Amino acid sequence: MRQVFTPGAWLGPNVQSALEAGMSRGDVLYTVFGNLAARELDPGKAGYNAADPYLGVAKQFANKVAVAKYYTETMQGDSTDLGILRDVVARVDQFSNVTDSGTVQNLIRGFDAAKQLEMYRFFLVAFDAAPGVTYWGQLKAAVESGLDTKAIVNIFTTKQQFLSVYPNDLSGAAFSK
Repeated sequence: MRQVFTPGAWLGPNVQSALEAGMSRGDVLYTVFGNLAARELDPGKAGYNAADPYLGVAKQFANKVAVAKYYTETMQGDSTDLGILRDVVARVDQFSNVTDSGTVQNLIRGFDAAKQLEMYRFFLVAFDAAPGVTYWGQLKAAVESGLDTKAIVNIFTTKQQFLSVYPNDLSGAAFSK
């Protein structure tokens, strides 16, 4: 099972002690994001420390930066509502895939109405059936994990349920009917 770090649980005691020592809130925030950004996250590079207790928080921070940047610069997200802006990065953790636009958009949008419609369309084309609660839950979890639609389709078409209807050895002509 993957362990998801919550920055408050890890940083809270250090932030509190820094404030009690007389640092301003601004100085504390500046120190926190500077320290997190300075950590080497690539295991193949010098300075990487797998035993660093803040490594998960630093990875999550880097992923949130990537998603926030995409939302702001690529999607031209323009809100002053902090609730909306927090939702943009709410699903991002240290394991989030932030390497391509499809997965980043899924992290930002989550399982919104447009993505739900896309999943219904996929399931109907692939299986000529409603997904039902079990498969719907799997589709929702896949979207919320950051997978894009193409990846989800490719995963579902390797499942036994799909292969029982459309076996791998089915010819292209037979598959198209």
